[in-house]
Amino acid sequence: MPSRTKLFSLLTMTAVMGIVCTLILSSGPLKYRAQEQFDTSYITTYTVNENGETFVSQEIEITNLAQDVLATTFSLTIRQISIYDISGSDTAGPLDIEVKRDASEGGKTTLNLHLNEKVIGEGRSNKIRLEYKTEDLANKVGQVWNINLPKTPSPESLSSYEVILTTPKSLGPLIFMSPSPASKEETDGLTTYFFDQSSLDKSISATFGINQILNFELYYELMNTRFIPVRQEIALPPDIAEQQQVFYESIDPAPGKIYRDLDGNLLAQYWLRPYQKIEIQVKGWTKLFGRQINPEMGGPMHEIPDALITRYTGEDKYWEVNNPRIRNLANELFDPKKNVTENAYEVYKYVVENLEYDIDGIDSEHFDRHGALKALTQDLPWACMEFSDLFIALTRAMGIPARELNGFAIPQSEVLTPVPVGMDNSDILHSWAEFYDPNFAWVPVDPAWGSTSGMDYFTKLDTNHLAFVRKGLSSERPYPAGTYRLDIDGKQVNVDFAQDQKDFDPKINIQKTFTWNPIQLLRGNRAYIVEHLSGPVLYRINGGTTLLPFDKKTIYLPADTNTLIYENFRGVAEELKIDKN
Repeated sequence: MPSRTKLFSLLTMTAVMGIVCTLILSSGPLKYRAQEQFDTSYITTYTVNENGETFVSQEIEITNLAQDVLATTFSLTIRQISIYDISGSDTAGPLDIEVKRDASEGGKTTLNLHLNEKVIGEGRSNKIRLEYKTEDLANKVGQVWNINLPKTPSPESLSSYEVILTTPKSLGPLIFMSPSPASKEETDGLTTYFFDQSSLDKSISATFGINQILNFELYYELMNTRFIPVRQEIALPPDIAEQQQVFYESIDPAPGKIYRDLDGNLLAQYWLRPYQKIEIQVKGWTKLFGRQINPEMGGPMHEIPDALITRYTGEDKYWEVNNPRIRNLANELFDPKKNVTENAYEVYKYVVENLEYDIDGIDSEHFDRHGALKALTQDLPWACMEFSDLFIALTRAMGIPARELNGFAIPQSEVLTPVPVGMDNSDILHSWAEFYDPNFAWVPVDPAWGSTSGMDYFTKLDTNHLAFVRKGLSSERPYPAGTYRLDIDGKQVNVDFAQDQKDFDPKINIQKTFTWNPIQLLRGNRAYIVEHLSGPVLYRINGGTTLLPFDKKTIYLPADTNTLIYENFRGVAEELKIDKN
């Protein structure tokens, strides 16, 4: 080996799921960065089978840019995923691979590939092929398959980088994928997605299936500590257009009234006698849907409805919109040439890149909420609430309506998508946010999980977020399920995956009643009392009234009809066959 051959270290890949590659060259003085001595290119192929096992193949080409460098060992470190069936080769044959496993740092595997062919000379290349398998990249969660691939390397560290993802069609239809592939190919039973370096600005994540269905059983405790009767209320999981539809099976005991507030929350009211304590059980299931947006297709700022600007851009306790620090940063991030969603993304990106998540606080018994201003001005690790609060305050300061969602989120990983315990010893809850774009309506985002996972939680939200309440008019109310607690022991929130598709058809009772309304009689309509026994909310029945769970209303129907027309949570008309007594 020539004595003038030099040693260089080349960092070629880093990932949230932890792939770090290092090229080790023969000994000698270190004078230049390795990136200046080599061109390195990758083609990584992920082939997912119908059981979720993923075969990974990496083709790595390292081209010398100088005469006096020589590669001898290639080192690869993979974090937070377990790999097996490891093999590799270069142009001279199979490679000797040293495997070191370390359980620390969430688990990591280091592979040292001792190269057979010693390539020296400008323009000459080492070509390496590495193969292994893992079961940690594709996971079925309920009715939905989630695929999360390692974060791609930084562009400056490689001359080229491509990713190929092949999935079986048996996983179900694509719900969303981010980033968008450069192209795709359909073959019999398989779909292959191609990503080039220009489209790989973040980790690749994809979700397949139709929808996610979760069963829920919620408990609430109310107490009247006064000597006079009082009215109290609880928040029920609401419908959210394009995101979640709720089937209400039972509420025991039945409330005196259920109504919707301006944020779209469902609130159930109870009258409590002096010093009375009641325990309430709510059972049902929900269907969660995925939606992906293209920020370039967002609407202009001037098309945001004035009513939403008035209602959802003001200041509140944890959203210090009028503070000069908040205002100044919002002005710096705002670009009048960009649309609503593009400006909201600048806020999301700032929060994700500048706030640190408090991983060590996940198991804490109590969280104090600090709000947007402290999250901005104090260099501390924060919980999901502060990520949401800062996003909301900054977008509101831009003039973009924003509000908070609290609910139950199902983590895919304790490290990548952590969920802390709730405030005041309540059940495990999560906080995320949403903003309004005139072309997309309300768009949910999760800056906390975007920060911890490195994945895209802006253009799409996964089907693992079940909202219990929306907070827009107030940063504190209504309280979500899991926080109506008198006894600190015992779970109040029980959520699990449904094993099959659930029935979402409403169950109603309809009975004829007498009417003195002459206009309805002249139209040939008859009056009926409709009672909601179980099921989803029925919106705009025959173009008019909305029937909430377990409510009763008088409606008018043509005397000769046996069909009830209503709109579902997406505003789509549906028919219900009825038997009128």
